Amino acid sequence: MYKKILFNTMKEYFKGGGRKSSDIVRKSGGTKAEAKKDIKSGVSNRLKNKLKFEKDLSIKRNIVKAINKLK
Repeated sequence: MYKKILFNTMKEYFKGGGRKSSDIVRKSGGTKAEAKKDIKSGVSNRLKNKLKFEKDLSIKRNIVKAINKLK
């Protein structure tokens, strides 16, 4: 279940204007590792935002699992 939440959040991140790692490397000139960290932090922030407004305890647990998976 947490994988579904994670993938849906990643889709939202990219559709909402989040850049992919290859785009980040090309435009900013950084490394791929830095780009991955940037993406992980962006997705993690979206998950934390979802966690604030979620009422269902089981979904909250899955969101926390997804956040921990990104660390």
